[in-house]
Order: sequence, then C-alpha cells, then structure tokens
Amino acid sequence: MYSSIVREHAVHPHHRKALPLANGWGEASFPPCGDRFKLFLRVEDHRIIEASFEAQACGPVVAMGSVGTQLLCGLTVDEARQLNAFSLDERLGGLPPAKRHAILLFLDSLHQALSLATSI
Repeated sequence: MYSSIVREHAVHPHHRKALPLANGWGEASFPPCGDRFKLFLRVEDHRIIEASFEAQACGPVVAMGSVGTQLLCGLTVDEARQLNAFSLDERLGGLPPAKRHAILLFLDSLHQALSLATSI
C-alpha cells in the first residue's frame, strides 16, 4: 500500500522537532481525520538553512514532513516556492488518493513559513 520511502520515514522520521531559531513557520490541519502539522524554517539570505516539523498525524503526514524537510535544507526561497504536489508525491514514491492530504498539509505550511520568513 505504501512505498518503502513512506514506510521508512513514517517509522524513522528526520527533523521531527521544534526549531527554536526558526524565523518562519506555518501550520495546517486536516479536520476529517484530525491530522495537524507544523513546519519550521530558518532562512538566511533567501536560503533555507534549517527545516523541521512537528506532527500529530498519520504515517504519511509524518513521512511527508521528514522527506520534505530533508529536501528543503539548502534550497533557495524561490526554489522552495516551486515545489508542487506532483513532485512531492513522486519523492514519496506515490501516496494513495486518500492520503494525499499529507502533501497538501506540507505545502500549505511551507507557503505560510516562507511568507513569514521573507517578510521579516
């Protein structure tokens, strides 16, 4: 049902912690199942230096947070803004339709975090 990437990152997530030095953050939730996701970014000179997340959510949301934060580190703000649901789904090895809200939670939080980090 889930790719080996999703299974691995759901069980052994990377960057799952608050980020005290974050200058950008965003939150999103999916009320039908109660998933909640928060993304933290530290941006310097329009480059993402550090990214982390917290989640009270299903395995695919945790996996998306883990894969997504790994991907974000080192990207410019403009590169991060170009991430889309199709490319993220591919990075996860594909998600079943009922679990694709994981990608939307990540993207919603990302856009909020980037807006905040670049407005400071």
